[in-house]
Amino acid sequence: MGEGEEGLRLTVRLGAVSDAAAELWLDWESRRRTRMAVTLSDGRSAWVQLERPLAGQVSVLADGEGLAGPGGLVVRVRAQPEPLWEVRADGPDALARCAYHLGNRHAHVEVGEGCLRTPADPVMRAMLEQLGAAVTAVEAPFSPEVGAYAHQGDHVHRHGHGVARIHSFTRPR
Repeated sequence: MGEGEEGLRLTVRLGAVSDAAAELWLDWESRRRTRMAVTLSDGRSAWVQLERPLAGQVSVLADGEGLAGPGGLVVRVRAQPEPLWEVRADGPDALARCAYHLGNRHAHVEVGEGCLRTPADPVMRAMLEQLGAAVTAVEAPFSPEVGAYAHQGDHVHRHGHGVARIHSFTRPR
């Protein structure tokens, strides 16, 4: 179903809802989108057409958030479990080091109690293990940090005056 086609349209965000006619299971990347064709838990096709965020702002549908459609229809968004790495380290300093290196590579990171979660990527796993972290594969909903500067536009990553840097993943001795 395209933007101009007839059909069920979900156009209004309602915040958290407890009662809904159907659910819409979306992974994290899909929860960031404002326009998409979807299939609801009851098998109906629908078109999500939400207001786009202002330039530089991030808008992510939350697990449990409702979307409204015609005739008072309410659909609850659910965070689809997806393949992730759960990262644990020997103490907060070691975990902070892992978070720094993930952030330096612009990886999406969810901060949990004593752990980090990031999308399953073999390159990231190797880096984290070289840093001494214990990396475990999990299947779980993903809700990463959106970033402190998300409202200020795209972040440009530079390593000073256009000079490329080679990153070392070894632990200090």
